[in-house]
Amino acid sequence: MRKKATGQLLESLAKSNDINPILNILKYNPRAMIPDLIEATGKGQRTISRGLNEYQEEGLLRREGSRKTGYWVVQGNEYELGVEVK
Repeated sequence: MRKKATGQLLESLAKSNDINPILNILKYNPRAMIPDLIEATGKGQRTISRGLNEYQEEGLLRREGSRKTGYWVVQGNEYELGVEVK
């Protein structure tokens, strides 16, 4: 079961004024899984999957490691991504 604090952090990252909430979440939690992204953004599984595929095709995101133990790497600078760095 996910910790409540982690869920709240992901939700706050998704609701920030960023252009790419999925990339924002993955930047701060590279091991986030699709169910985490669904919960944080309120989007459907297909929407999240489509977004991840598009970001990978654009070179903004890549997956390292296996499906089970891997993690996401967000590439590019904050200006390109629309991700606010604090």
